[in-house]
Amino acid sequence: MKYPPSKSYNREGKYGLLLNPELGNLLQFANALYDPKQRTHIDHIVLILQSNDTIGKLLVIFEQCAEQGDLSNMRTLRGIFNTMLLWAHADMIQELIMEKHILGVLGVLEFMSKRNLSYREQFKGMSRMDLGGTLLKEDLIRTIREAEHLEFFKYQVAPQYQQKSQLIQVLERSIRWKHLDIVNRIQQDGILTKRLFHQLNNKDTAITDRRTTLTFVHHVLIFAGKDMEPFASSSFIRSLAGKGLLDLIQHLIYDDDTEIRRTAAKVLYTITQLDVWILQNHILTQVDKDKQKSNLLQTTLDQLANVEDYALKQQLFDVMKALLGLAEGSSSFQSSSSFISQSIFDDSPVTGNMLKLFYERYASILIRTTHSIGIKPIDISHPVEPLDIDDQQFLFYGNLCEFLRLILVQYGNRTKRILQDPCCFENMAQLFRHPDASLKLKTLRFFRATIGLRDMDMNSMLVRQNVFAFIIRLLLDTNSQQHHTIHSEIEELLDFIRNMNMINLIDHIVQEYGNLLEANLPASLYNSLVARQEKNIIDGSSLITPS
Repeated sequence: MKYPPSKSYNREGKYGLLLNPELGNLLQFANALYDPKQRTHIDHIVLILQSNDTIGKLLVIFEQCAEQGDLSNMRTLRGIFNTMLLWAHADMIQELIMEKHILGVLGVLEFMSKRNLSYREQFKGMSRMDLGGTLLKEDLIRTIREAEHLEFFKYQVAPQYQQKSQLIQVLERSIRWKHLDIVNRIQQDGILTKRLFHQLNNKDTAITDRRTTLTFVHHVLIFAGKDMEPFASSSFIRSLAGKGLLDLIQHLIYDDDTEIRRTAAKVLYTITQLDVWILQNHILTQVDKDKQKSNLLQTTLDQLANVEDYALKQQLFDVMKALLGLAEGSSSFQSSSSFISQSIFDDSPVTGNMLKLFYERYASILIRTTHSIGIKPIDISHPVEPLDIDDQQFLFYGNLCEFLRLILVQYGNRTKRILQDPCCFENMAQLFRHPDASLKLKTLRFFRATIGLRDMDMNSMLVRQNVFAFIIRLLLDTNSQQHHTIHSEIEELLDFIRNMNMINLIDHIVQEYGNLLEANLPASLYNSLVARQEKNIIDGSSLITPS
């Protein structure tokens, strides 16, 4: 909104008009702010506006105008607030988002707006951190609230302006400063940290207070990860670990309260993103001190395997991936030319020791979860009987397939020892019976990773436990148009077996299922499998006696 030149400014820098805005001088006040000559003096103007509670006075005038239906002056006030906001001055924005001002400021900015939901309605309905019972001092609570206010302006208010880029940059910088202030206070206030941890560990504390305190701790860790430099966030998490955070989280993962268990798992995962080394080293130190005492890795796996809570399990799977250094690669199959196994010894010594501990002592905890899948024998000539599992089990087994696929792809043959459970493959193959295509696909990719090891012992176990009957039945029962991905990945699997000349698998597939495959595979793939088997027979490498 443009105004005629103002007499309120002169080269001597007189700002008297800015000290006392009134209804009678409102237009002159607006002119003074808009005057281009003022642009070089914004810092000084902001200082005047702050020291004189000018925002509060302008909001009172706006309320008076609203009561009187004075639309002209209300529009003038909206122009004033737009001008102050678009200065993109951090101190001015700080004044606008203060608790005592923000609702009034939003009321001015939404005036004449055609938005379906007003700023004030959105603000009142937004998610805010519950700080009740957290033992925080008033000034720290104020900083947290102001950070939330800045977030609201960034996501809800600033995008409505054409000149938003500079404003958003200043808002982001201000949010970062607030978050750093919060983290630094927690790091420096050892007494507060001790009281927070004691409250979390004390079962006599009201459950709502324990929940809100743990949520606050989680948010502080998120702030550290998002807004601090890596070395600083790592230093922060190590200082908290030294005060007992990791032992506390191990205890809270076993808590009776579902919400506390879930939040504790979120905290644990956030720690892996800040400094996974401190977590790995903590676990290894626990084991060195007392091999018989439960450690954080064992606690994580026990809860992952036994607790009927998918939200918790999902988070703990992510924790395990981070602890074992598993990269989240593509979920699709790797081609035969690019399927590379990574050696455990290529990783950091700490990660290598974590893997060794996992393989030797705890991997069986996960594999034993497959024992609860009901085994049904398969008749290759008839559709399979659908697998009946509940939603929690469905989600768990999908994550288990993905976890095992990742560890097989990344660490190769070292992993095969955890799959030598007598019924592991037969149990996992039962998942093909579930109606959901996504679970079928995850199961198929697990077996593709297993075959990718190119290990004769593993291949023999796959044959003995009748896995290929389920895979071929899956091919027969799946509509190639509706589920093209499943079809193409089974074809890729068979082509990989042919290309790598896995003799015992080729013999088994062609001899047992050749007639079925001839009618359901592309002719080129089927013929190449048969040709490979025939060549192996001629060369004398096949297990089948030539006729």
